[in-house]
Amino acid sequence: MQNWLASHVDSAMKKSTVVLAKQRHNSYKYRNVVRKRFQLAPIIPYIEVHLADHCNLNCKGCSHFAPFADRVFADIVQYKKDMEQLSRLVSNVRKISLLGGEPLLNPNITAFLSTTRKYFPNSDIQLISNGILLSTMNEEFWESCQQAKITIGLYIAPPFFEKQKKWTKIVKSHKVQVHVERKGDFIDFIDIKGSSEQKENFERCRKRFPCFPMLKEGKIYNCFIPATIQSFNHKHGTNIPNTEYIDIHDPQINGWDVLRQIESSTETCKYCTAGWKEVPKFKWAQDTRLYVKSQLAPEGETEINEHPLTIKHSFK
Repeated sequence: MQNWLASHVDSAMKKSTVVLAKQRHNSYKYRNVVRKRFQLAPIIPYIEVHLADHCNLNCKGCSHFAPFADRVFADIVQYKKDMEQLSRLVSNVRKISLLGGEPLLNPNITAFLSTTRKYFPNSDIQLISNGILLSTMNEEFWESCQQAKITIGLYIAPPFFEKQKKWTKIVKSHKVQVHVERKGDFIDFIDIKGSSEQKENFERCRKRFPCFPMLKEGKIYNCFIPATIQSFNHKHGTNIPNTEYIDIHDPQINGWDVLRQIESSTETCKYCTAGWKEVPKFKWAQDTRLYVKSQLAPEGETEINEHPLTIKHSFK
């Protein structure tokens, strides 16, 4: 009965073109208002998952802190449990991104693709890669991409811009959809001092950027930064908080609790620059030095020339 009601509610909402036209960018929120009224599970706009924490391209200022991460792959047993549970809690996740790190490093990647599609048959599923390993992937991988209707998202760094046509051709030759974006700039997300006001910073961030919640080992964070900041903390001896999440296996929660977590600020927001009026950026580069060496240096010893991140940024 509930499935029948859900399908008819969604069908009716799709026909509400006048309302949706006024709220194109937030149409899922409108749908959730209606779904809650009918006591149906919510729609989640987006979730991303690390298939590998580490990477084969050492990007200075990586927002997921892959250069500092240990060699860690997502566990497929845990992932199956997480996907099954999440599918019980929510009606759908509109878009799921499988990334890292570099997800193609995961030797069990095909199992993650098929599992994701099994539990979320109506989701837009993207596999986000830097492209370097595409030519090494076997037929099993490409067949899995086809069967699971995966889109390959290529985020290409400057040293590989000339590879764009070749890599795009590889993906298309296997009859898999591809989206390409060149990554010439990176955002300096971390404010080591935690100088921002939590809620205000979060609200400005969400107006500027899409929602980027992350599922990691049964926990959903409102953003990828608290989900991955532990690698940063371990490397630099910092203590940026990352304890605010929701455990999807908690028998006391429901899908609306998950949505509420995604749409709420956390203490980590104080340490992020995404809500600043001017978000600091820098050109892509490779480096093995500390991510915020300039910010961590003692007073009077700031080494601004060694890294684009500085202590001069402030919200003004």
